[in-house]
Amino acid sequence: MSECRICNRTFKYDKKLGHNKTRCNTCIVNARRKRISEMCFAYKGNKCIYCGYDRCKRSLCFHHVDPKEKDFQISGNWGLKWDRIQKELDKCILVCSNCHGEIHEGLLKVE
Repeated sequence: MSECRICNRTFKYDKKLGHNKTRCNTCIVNARRKRISEMCFAYKGNKCIYCGYDRCKRSLCFHHVDPKEKDFQISGNWGLKWDRIQKELDKCILVCSNCHGEIHEGLLKVE
């Protein structure tokens, strides 16, 4: 048995299953999801395109410019390959929650 150096959980190391000797699979997956999430925000500029808000990532949204072209929702799909996520990001803009609401109310125009 091995112990994860991040969460201290004990797990059975099995190289065939893709395990790492120092981290459990849960921690490996969580680290990858966080890395992909950070790459998505960086790819779109890390701030709202309208007001420049950049204080809290949880307050930023990926808004599809044309909902008809939407293949999947960006948030929550961090397990997909980067090139597939990047193609979907090209259909989106990054906006804060307030500006996102104003877009849906018709107060802000999306170019």
